[in-house]
Amino acid sequence: MMSMKLAGPWLTPTTPCLTETPLVESFGEEVTNATNSAFAVAADPQSLELVIAEIPIRLRATDPRLLAAFSDALTHHVVPRSSTSPDLPCLEIRIWSSKVTGIERPRMPESIRQRVMARRADLAPGAGYQMDFDATGRILTMMNPNSGSVDVCISDIANLPQWERAAPLRSALGWILRRSDRHLLHAAAVTNSQGAALLLGAGGAGKSTTSLRCRQEGMGFLGDDICVIEAKPNPRIFNLYGTAKTVWSDKGRFPELDQYLVTDPTIGDYKAVYAVNKSANHLIVDSSELRVLVLVDRSLPVGEWESIDPARVVALVASTTASFLPGSGRPMLAALSEIARRIPVIRLSVGQDPKQVAELISSAIDNAMTLPRDARVH
Repeated sequence: MMSMKLAGPWLTPTTPCLTETPLVESFGEEVTNATNSAFAVAADPQSLELVIAEIPIRLRATDPRLLAAFSDALTHHVVPRSSTSPDLPCLEIRIWSSKVTGIERPRMPESIRQRVMARRADLAPGAGYQMDFDATGRILTMMNPNSGSVDVCISDIANLPQWERAAPLRSALGWILRRSDRHLLHAAAVTNSQGAALLLGAGGAGKSTTSLRCRQEGMGFLGDDICVIEAKPNPRIFNLYGTAKTVWSDKGRFPELDQYLVTDPTIGDYKAVYAVNKSANHLIVDSSELRVLVLVDRSLPVGEWESIDPARVVALVASTTASFLPGSGRPMLAALSEIARRIPVIRLSVGQDPKQVAELISSAIDNAMTLPRDARVH
C-alpha cells in the first residue's frame, strides 16, 4: 500500500494562546445573544427542513427574503417536517440581518478577526467555537459548541455576494457535516449506474465544464465545484448544491440551462451561475459510491490516461479546498487520503465533445478496478 507524506499550509495546527479562550467564549456568547434578540423581534421568521448528506438540518431566517437568498441553491434537499428521523438531532442554522431586525451585528475583537481572516477556524480548542467572516458580504458565521447550532449574521442582504447565493453557507454546512465525518471538498462529481467519478483539479482545470457535459449526456450530477465526501465504511460522494457555474465564454455550450441562469454579466457577476435544481429534469443525484478519482488534465491527448501518485492529487485538492472552505484542514485531508488509498486515481484528458466526455468518464467508472496502466479509457 502506498504511503502518502503530505505537507502544506492547510496542515498547520492552530495553537491560540490560552489567555484568548475567555475572549472567544465571551464573543461567542455575544453572537448567540444577538441572534436570540434578532429572532425575538423578527416580524415574519421562516424556516425550512433539509436533509443533506443524510443529516437533518433546519434553516431559520428572520424574514422570507433572507431565507430565499440563502436556500435557493439547497431547495432540492427540502423535506416535509414529519419526514426527518426522530433519532437524529436536527441542527439549526439561524440567519439574520442587522438592517431588517435593527439588532447590531457584534463587532469581532481584532485578535479574533486576524485569526479568522487567516482562515484558522478552531480558535479556542477549550471552547470549541468555530468562526468565519466574509469581509465582502459582511457575513459573520459562528458555531456554538454547546448546541451545535450555527448563527449567521449579515449586515444587509443587498451586500450578499453572488458566490454566496450560488454556494451558500459553506462554513456552516461544512462544520455541521464534519460532526458526522462528512467533509466539503473542492471537486466536481458525476455518476452512472455503476458509481461515481470525483473530478479533481485546480480552479480553471475544467471540472465544472466536464460535469455539465456529462450531465448533457444523461449522467447523474453530484456537483460542479463543491461536493461532500465520506471515507468510511465505503468511499461515498454526496450532492450539496443545486447550482452549476461556467465562465461566461462557455455559456453558449449549455443552451438547455439558459432559462435557469441566475446571474447577469452586465452588472459584473463573476461567472454564469445556473439554478440546475429548478429544472424538471435536473439529474441531480443525492449520493453514490465512489469508484475513481479523476484529475482533469488537458495536457494529454484526448482519451489517454495514466495512473498518478495519490499524494499529488490529495495535496492539490486539499490545498485548493482549504483556501475557501475554512476549517476543512486535517479532517478533510484524512478522509480524502483514505479514499485515495482505496480507489484508483488517474489523470485523464476528456476533450470538449459532450458525448465523448461522458463516454470517457463513464468508462473510467465502469473499468476503474481493471484498467491496465498503459491503455486508453475507451
